[in-house]
Amino acid sequence: MGATHYFQRYSKPENWLTNSTLLLFQYLYNHDSKRFEDFLEGLIGSEENISISIGPDFEQQVREYSSVPDGHIYQKGFRILIEAKPHGELREGQLLDHIEAFTDNNSERILLALTKEKVSEASSKTIKSKIKERYPQKSTNVNFATVTYEEIILNFEEVLHEHELTMKEIIADYDSLCQEKGVISLEKYRMLVAPTGDSYQENRKYDVYYDPIDRTHTRNFKYLGLYKNKAIRGVGEVKYIVACNLINGKLTAAEGYEEVFENLSDENKMAIIGIIRNTDYYDLSRGKRFFVVDKFHDTNFLKVSHGGLRKKKYMLLKEIDGFDVEISSQKLADLLGGKQWN
Repeated sequence: MGATHYFQRYSKPENWLTNSTLLLFQYLYNHDSKRFEDFLEGLIGSEENISISIGPDFEQQVREYSSVPDGHIYQKGFRILIEAKPHGELREGQLLDHIEAFTDNNSERILLALTKEKVSEASSKTIKSKIKERYPQKSTNVNFATVTYEEIILNFEEVLHEHELTMKEIIADYDSLCQEKGVISLEKYRMLVAPTGDSYQENRKYDVYYDPIDRTHTRNFKYLGLYKNKAIRGVGEVKYIVACNLINGKLTAAEGYEEVFENLSDENKMAIIGIIRNTDYYDLSRGKRFFVVDKFHDTNFLKVSHGGLRKKKYMLLKEIDGFDVEISSQKLADLLGGKQWN
């Protein structure tokens, strides 16, 4: 039996992106409307200075005509119009025409343009200016934002909890669909940041990170960063991801990982055996997947936002000045050292 798909693959090219993205939004809204609000805030709110509220509001002592009730609960409406582009540039005329569809002045109104590559700030400002010129009465009540498919996926994952497996399957399928259609291909720019505690010293010693074999990783990534005490402390380039078992002193591949296992060097295998044998607080001998890196290099990439990192995070390195797709893990560690992230 094939894998379950939450997004169908057979619509016309001009429709599948819009339909699938709207369906993705609907899945999250139906799952948890407050989480959907957080998702939209993270996706477009901070960059565009848009305040989004789509859930119920609670107020006290609000005058209603001639009386003042003790409390008032009301539900705000919202409307999102999406213009999705798998390739090519946004057409200003098409975007301006979409504004006509916004008729309810009492709802949150967002015109969202989806693109493969980031739209320049200058182009975004030009479109906003033309919206204001053409619709002076509506422009103050219509929020326009541009986001990439990659940003949708990253922000969606950001609001999920570790145990929400169905929602993780949904975003993984949307990710898969976007990769199939060629609107995301950013593995070479991406680093997985993994929080570490007791395992940090062993991870560094053997240049191996591990997690349960059934834990999903929805994105492909080139680099792995070890996070500890409010900073990424070690960075390495991932060479192999392999699940294997150590039984009676013999290291063997887990089902489905035989080909990768055969490509491991003797040094790689000894590193995996070493971390299994020298980790006494977890049993790593079965049911674990190992991420073998070239080497975890020292760095000090500081997290400046409030709180620690409690779950894995995908980070796009192409946004960092000085990053190049051919950069070595050593030079990447040097580049990140002393820089900050939220």
